[in-house]
Amino acid sequence: MTLVPNFRVNVGVPFPATVSGGGPVSISKQNGVWTVNLVPFTQLTALPSGFDPTSKFLLLYDNVAGSFAQTNVSGLITSALGNIPSFGRNIVGRNGGLEVWQRLVGAGTTIALGASTTAYTADGWYLLTNANQASTVTKVAGLVSQSRAAAKVQRNSAQTGVGVMSFAFPLDSDELFKMRGQQVIISFTAQPGANWSPANGTLTYQLEFGTGANPAKRGVTPYPGETIALTGSVKRVVSTPSIAIPTNVTQAELTFTWTPVGTAGADDSFSLDDVQVEIGASANINPTFERTDFAWDIERCQRFLPVYNASSASATDLAAGITTTTTTGRYFVSFQVQPRTAPTGVTVSAAAHFNGIDGGGTARAVSALVFANAGPLGATLTAPIATGTTGGGTLQSANVSAQLLFTGAEI
Repeated sequence: MTLVPNFRVNVGVPFPATVSGGGPVSISKQNGVWTVNLVPFTQLTALPSGFDPTSKFLLLYDNVAGSFAQTNVSGLITSALGNIPSFGRNIVGRNGGLEVWQRLVGAGTTIALGASTTAYTADGWYLLTNANQASTVTKVAGLVSQSRAAAKVQRNSAQTGVGVMSFAFPLDSDELFKMRGQQVIISFTAQPGANWSPANGTLTYQLEFGTGANPAKRGVTPYPGETIALTGSVKRVVSTPSIAIPTNVTQAELTFTWTPVGTAGADDSFSLDDVQVEIGASANINPTFERTDFAWDIERCQRFLPVYNASSASATDLAAGITTTTTTGRYFVSFQVQPRTAPTGVTVSAAAHFNGIDGGGTARAVSALVFANAGPLGATLTAPIATGTTGGGTLQSANVSAQLLFTGAEI
């Protein structure tokens, strides 16, 4: 028996009056035979660069549930990234999380800066102040539950200076070269203090690039051939993609600036955490912060700032040496990580925090520790010591606040 076209055997199942396809699917009928076709892949339109992943959907089959589900591309990417350990994605990752504070001594939490000062605070981050802007940068609890620490930047109470202030992170060549010819996205978390004074609460961020001879701080003086790749204001921030960064840049700095208004109150501050700069061109993906291990963060920071911090008040040998005369010691302090360039000086917490062990094994008081020279593996210090015996010896720390901070390797 041959059925004529459109003949319905089961009249309980109505046949659609109109059947049509859409998008890449087409439906046709000939002699009672329905055909469903998929447009050849060569005819499908490619997604444009920077497309909105929240409006593009995929059909997925769940083999366990035995059913289909749909998800947008943004959700798929977020889910996938959540299961992939991040490594090296954050260009400012050596201390974008504000976890490393090698300059703090002992249990200290605050670094004080005078007016008209430019000085490093948390590793990699420096603060620039102007007249009548004495300030502090304090290690505080992280602003999100996964963070151990954040930086609180505060103009001291009763200070009256209203010049533009900066909290900035200059980048080294190996960091900034990754961004050449790319677009980048900045993300971070910020929280204002109770008396945050700038007009409209504005904190501005910029990522600046230059073509000078070497990596350098920017501060308020533009780089040679400067390009500003990103700028904006804050709360919890994910920036739009930057312009394409020139391929010849040799300098870069991420800078937060603000202009305080009036006389500072008790808490004219902002706190900053989870700062990230990553390569990306889509404005619709919310990047997760790359939370790396502290051990890796501090190693990267020690390339810029070799530091010895005493772990206790107990007498602890930290350097081998020799008492060259009965009143002079010479000691070699090894670096844990090879610095980016040889240090040129040392800042000592206090000479009284150290002892020189003479050739006879007796601890002798140190009256000063003087920088002699440094190379990629360590630095040599000389020390006048109380009269003792010549011969081999060591340098000891004997105070919980003992610190040797080797300067000159930072940008």
